[in-house]
Amino acid sequence: MRYTKAQLRAHSFVNSWNIARAAGNKVFISYSNDTARGGNGMCVKVVGIGFKTDPAAPWYQYGSKTFHPYNGKDKASKILAAQAWAMQQGYVPPYTEWERDPFNGWHPKGTIKHAVQRSHT
Repeated sequence: MRYTKAQLRAHSFVNSWNIARAAGNKVFISYSNDTARGGNGMCVKVVGIGFKTDPAAPWYQYGSKTFHPYNGKDKASKILAAQAWAMQQGYVPPYTEWERDPFNGWHPKGTIKHAVQRSHT
């Protein structure tokens, strides 16, 4: 079942981080197209839940391993690169399938359903 933002907000999930934390995941992958002044630009990040995936990252990347697409056409390859990197680092099992949430995040398949089920308890 695909959940909408409204359905997830009814379970108190307002972003990808909330979903990953509720499901007990170590990481999730986020996509941002922040091109405003002072923004980080278009980027794909592997975000750790309670830890930095790239401790040497500059302050504006908040400790997340970041992949920068050079244009909109390169976005898909950077998302795949981030997923592969997360598997190589052992944050998710090898050969994991991924699912997208309505907040522009990617999680191992089944995460959203698991998070919703855990929110009922």
